[in-house]
Amino acid sequence: MLNTILCILISIAFVYILANPKVPNSLLFLLLAPILILTHILDAATVWGFFANNSLHLVMIISVYASLMAVSGFDGQIGETFEHMTRNINGKNRERGLFGIIFVLAALCSTIMANSSVTMAMVPALYGISRRMKISRSKLVLFVIYASTLGGACTLIGTDTNIFANAALEEAGITPFAMFDFAWVGVPIAILGGIYMVLFHHLNKSYDDLEDDDDSMPAPRERTDDMARVMKRQQTGIFLGFFSFILILLLNSFDFFKALDINAYAYGYLTIGLLYVFKCFSWKEVLHGFNFERMFMIVGLLAVIKMITNSSLGSWIGALLEQSIGGSTSMYFIFTVLFIVTVIITQFMNNMAACGVISPIAITIAGTLGADPRAFIMAIAIAAGCGYMTPFASGTNQRMSVFAKSTIVDYMRYGWPLIIITYLCALLILPHVFPFF
Repeated sequence: MLNTILCILISIAFVYILANPKVPNSLLFLLLAPILILTHILDAATVWGFFANNSLHLVMIISVYASLMAVSGFDGQIGETFEHMTRNINGKNRERGLFGIIFVLAALCSTIMANSSVTMAMVPALYGISRRMKISRSKLVLFVIYASTLGGACTLIGTDTNIFANAALEEAGITPFAMFDFAWVGVPIAILGGIYMVLFHHLNKSYDDLEDDDDSMPAPRERTDDMARVMKRQQTGIFLGFFSFILILLLNSFDFFKALDINAYAYGYLTIGLLYVFKCFSWKEVLHGFNFERMFMIVGLLAVIKMITNSSLGSWIGALLEQSIGGSTSMYFIFTVLFIVTVIITQFMNNMAACGVISPIAITIAGTLGADPRAFIMAIAIAAGCGYMTPFASGTNQRMSVFAKSTIVDYMRYGWPLIIITYLCALLILPHVFPFF
């Protein structure tokens, strides 16, 4: 009984820390991990072992490369490509054609790059397109936010939420997802969502901001010849390192390559080290990419997940829900409840935190019912990525909101159909790809 009470108190503190924007997310681990050890809810070896979680290191590797891409101007290349491909669009349906191209570019780039990096890279091009084609900049910005979110849901590395869901499975001793497992449901969602966004772009409100000069626009960097040569070497190094790392991740999805036993995460760190060894980047630039705030947050989330799934609290929650629902259709009902609750929570807190709140409950429920939790966990990951209703539902929304005048009403009006599309695709597809039993 005492164990359950302690777990409940720790869970309340966990939700408070993640829901309060004034409290650093890293505090989650710095406070809760020692408490878990001192109260003997988890032993020290288990808590420190979370730092060895493969998905945690995948997040760190992606974070470093995202930072180095910004340093090298690699992200600017995306913006320039974007500008070039949309330059000559004209005609009666030019807006629809423009939005179609924007969607494809943003969604594709987001399958292997962080959503925030993709959207930030496109900002200069969006300013130019807005002035040249007389389209509201705010409208373009919101469109790109949604396009990158849909694209990021298609792969394991497309968003931190997918990676963290994978980490939750790994810590529970369940077979984690492969690189393209999310594509089964992510690609249909992206296609249908893209069609909706392009055909009904008029629902995305326009503002009078064509010539609006403000300080939020990133200042272009002046490049000398020496700087251009350095950036060229940096971009070449990133291309070779990052895309070879992605290739290893892809190949690890196949049994013939798994037999070679090449650890993709060790290889990822090796490529980062070589970028410094071959003088592509300074050590300060490399170190800047390691987001330690995010690292401690993820480890803290993993600790709470382990606490709930291993304690009497987790068993109690699962048994209570099983008794209250029951019936042959309970799995689909539980699936729907978990999805809706996650979508609601993610509109008001960090999407990884939303995933962390619901994942252990889903794993416990599945364990109580003797079901495979992977359909639940993937649905939660996808639902946690549905930051379509508020400007603060995700880091991408928050960072990009400074470039637009869109209000929370604008987000809701244009975003709610994407949540319906996501839910229907998840409900119809996931149980067949990852059967409950």
